[in-house]
Amino acid sequence: MKEYKLTILTPTYNRGVVLKRLYESLLKQTYRNFEWVIINDGATDNTDEIVSNFINEGIISIKYKKKINGGKPSAHNEGVMLADSDLTIICDDDDYFVKDALKIVVDTWKEFLQDDTIGLIGYRGTKEETPLNDCHFPKKRYGRIQEIFPSGQYFDTTQIYKTDILKRTLFPITSEEKFVPEVWLWNELDKYGKLIIIHKVLEICKYREDGLTKTNSQTIWNNPKGYSTYFLQKYEKTKGLKRVKYYNVYKGLRISTKSEYKRDVLCSLLGFPIFMYVFARRFSSWRKR
Repeated sequence: MKEYKLTILTPTYNRGVVLKRLYESLLKQTYRNFEWVIINDGATDNTDEIVSNFINEGIISIKYKKKINGGKPSAHNEGVMLADSDLTIICDDDDYFVKDALKIVVDTWKEFLQDDTIGLIGYRGTKEETPLNDCHFPKKRYGRIQEIFPSGQYFDTTQIYKTDILKRTLFPITSEEKFVPEVWLWNELDKYGKLIIIHKVLEICKYREDGLTKTNSQTIWNNPKGYSTYFLQKYEKTKGLKRVKYYNVYKGLRISTKSEYKRDVLCSLLGFPIFMYVFARRFSSWRKR
């Protein structure tokens, strides 16, 4: 039976102090056929020195690249293109793996792999027995993102995808901004197939005050083009009145950046107040910068 190779992909920015925790969790894994790809997104701390020490120890395979600061999506893209593996696990720099997480991933993949499976999804938790916010997957073995989160209320998970599919589906990047919602990528990957659901915690998650989750309320106004891509996707995939809402958020963000946008006269008329609110919030945010 084939021995699958994994890539652990970690974009990082000024988080050298927490990388050691993730490194130590990788050293404890019983499944050893993996590489750790670390993309330093222009950090100004001692990340270079810390990772150099990991590499010099020579215990696990590490690929390390430092780039000009461009945001997590661009770091993700570069890491994906460096990956040389069958499956890639996206792991934030402030998370770490539970014991045997990689073995669980590979064993589950071998057991439940089907022609239309493109990856796996498992829990992140505050501890090994407790998924974040006590959120749970549907009680089934397979599903696309839209089936796993039918209400559109996403929670943080560990996601693993075929590396070749990730290479075909990269984040859209603009020179003016540094962020695109991760959900945009998960929704795009849905068209390739379904995920195997692992009903176990694979990563321990420790949110930090400088993380994107903590600063999300302002992120949309600072990255209108990135978010307009996401809301266009939502508009195109949604039916009913929510389609009107998503279109006008998308349109408001696009017009606020003097960008071209897709026309929908009916949605524009029905959702004009939403458009005006988004445009006003974006303009107000711009004036405060």
